[in-house]
Amino acid sequence: MSNLGFYQDMTKLAKKVGGPLVLAGLTAAGGYLVGRAGEFGVVTGVKQVAKKARSAGAKRARTIATLPVFTVHTEADCGGGLTMAPGQTFRVTERDGDMAMVAIVGDKDSPYPVSGALLATFSDFIDG
Repeated sequence: MSNLGFYQDMTKLAKKVGGPLVLAGLTAAGGYLVGRAGEFGVVTGVKQVAKKARSAGAKRARTIATLPVFTVHTEADCGGGLTMAPGQTFRVTERDGDMAMVAIVGDKDSPYPVSGALLATFSDFIDG
């Protein structure tokens, strides 16, 4: 029994396709095609995920725009470096217990977590 194994198989295959250089060329071309096909699949998948994310973001922005707007009537320190001034407007985007996520109209750093009870003391927001 021979210990040449795969070498003999490669030699037979090289003879069938026209020599070792042709076999090397076919191997390289096949690898290139498989790589490009994989790249195409990944790029297509990334584009679809990005499209869905943009769509979800736009939908969320439309949803936030439909929420009621509240107005601040007294200056207040909300903690975490957030101070709200009279006349400022905000929307409550989410609630969890007493905490509310406040999206201040025109503030790109929004939302901020603020106590619902605190909001009720300095704005027309009704905690409940």
